[in-house]
Amino acid sequence: MVGALAVIICLSLVIPAVFRVLPERSGSPVVLIDAGHGQENDVVLPIARLLGEQLQSRGIKVVRTTGGELGKRAGLDQNSLLVGIICETSNKPEKSGPVIYYHSASVLGKELAYCLQRGLQPAFTGNSSPYPCRVPETANFQLLRTSRIPAVLVNAGFLSHNQAEIAVMLASGIQEFLAEKPVLTSRLVTPLACPAIEKSRPASGTATIPVLPDLETTVRQLFSPPRMTATLVPGELQLRSVQTGDGCVTLDFNAALSKFLSDDPAGFRLAMKQLGYTLSRWPVKSFLLLCDGEPLTAAEQQQEWDQPVPVAPPPVKLALIIDDLGAGGEGTADLLKLNRPLTLAVMPFMANSTAESETARQLGFEVIVHLSLEANRANPGAYAPKTITTTMEDTAIRTILDEAAESVPAAVGLNNHMGSKATADQRITGLIAEMAQKKHWFIVDSRTTEATQLAKASERLGVPHAERHVFLDHAKSYPAIRNQLLRAAAKARETGSAVAIGHVGEAGGTVTIRVIRELLPQLEDMGISLVPISMVLTYPTGAKG
Repeated sequence: MVGALAVIICLSLVIPAVFRVLPERSGSPVVLIDAGHGQENDVVLPIARLLGEQLQSRGIKVVRTTGGELGKRAGLDQNSLLVGIICETSNKPEKSGPVIYYHSASVLGKELAYCLQRGLQPAFTGNSSPYPCRVPETANFQLLRTSRIPAVLVNAGFLSHNQAEIAVMLASGIQEFLAEKPVLTSRLVTPLACPAIEKSRPASGTATIPVLPDLETTVRQLFSPPRMTATLVPGELQLRSVQTGDGCVTLDFNAALSKFLSDDPAGFRLAMKQLGYTLSRWPVKSFLLLCDGEPLTAAEQQQEWDQPVPVAPPPVKLALIIDDLGAGGEGTADLLKLNRPLTLAVMPFMANSTAESETARQLGFEVIVHLSLEANRANPGAYAPKTITTTMEDTAIRTILDEAAESVPAAVGLNNHMGSKATADQRITGLIAEMAQKKHWFIVDSRTTEATQLAKASERLGVPHAERHVFLDHAKSYPAIRNQLLRAAAKARETGSAVAIGHVGEAGGTVTIRVIRELLPQLEDMGISLVPISMVLTYPTGAKG
């Protein structure tokens, strides 16, 4: 059983009719800290105390509450923040590390979630994880869906993690949010609409219509071996009936559903998310869970599952890699202020390689090595130091690879700088894949040639890998880069995910970063989620995924 600590953070702001995502505030902020929302224990209480001390040391007023006092939050003014802390466990390795939840209708909640996700990320990043980086997720907790104020739920990782460090990170994230540092400050939005969802018990006498056989068959298969049962849900879970009415699918399970929720709430959430993705293929608005004919009463889980759950399709994923860090190039400072999970490719052996790598990691970005490789035709000045060429001996290449990893210590993978000649060489790509396998890295092929062998070498050695679909800044002009980013977005919507590469320095710099910053709201309105490259990898058979 993997223990996971979940921290609930609700930031309260009275919302004007139209406002910037991070509106101007007057007066001093007040943070209300609730120890456990009625579930106080020896983990929750110390974190609540330490978080309060951290906030007070930063000049932020703190008020302690208990679970029964949370209802008083309606009277808080626009500077008030509510922080509640609970504990959660999971036996699913997919849920290790920090994951922050927000309601899909809360714009401010989303911005806060990204602030805190970046703050928590560095302490949990590890090369052995199949997902070195995490992104916030939407959830249906009662506290989120019924609140007209920004609210997030933070799964802060392992119970054994240093509680004082968690408190510092959370306090820093709150302080950053209050300082109005997130990037989307120019986006105007309407007031948050988070109406409470109708209680889950079906009204007596309400007629239900049997669902179409293909939908019912698909749902039943989802909960039958060897589908989700093998990896997510307990084998004793049985789906008794499936019915639909008024756009809501009602699924009645046996008593094992309640035990599943009690024993593994995080795994339960993963399974229900997959169910929602499946149901989104039909004209279904929500689904309702019953256990032996009765709604779930999930008080300990903040009543997340005793209501109809909105159905949403899988997110469209766009991974953005920014190359050429390490030299303090144009646009680097602006890039590091972006409040989204980009992947940063750092050139090894440059003046600022190690420093920029560590800064990026501390700010919550995913970091990879940008490895300079020989091209068929290139200006010698375009190469970085210690470029790998096809004439080098194996020993020399292995030495450069090891030294590159030391130069960029925060790296969890690599991609190639140039390399049209080297990536077409089976020996070179084999050595690169060998090193990635040894270090538990992934490989991203920048695809500077159609003859590339990187994917084949990765497959042979079981190394997770991905490939670039779009270069953003071949032409360094705002309209051209904007068109390329929209092209990448179109590719992601067509196939479910896409990878685009841009640059700091002469190749792209401030123009590329400006395009990304200004186009983010439009991309997210299109249903596109920016994700670290580790979330769109291909895992060869037998590789960890």
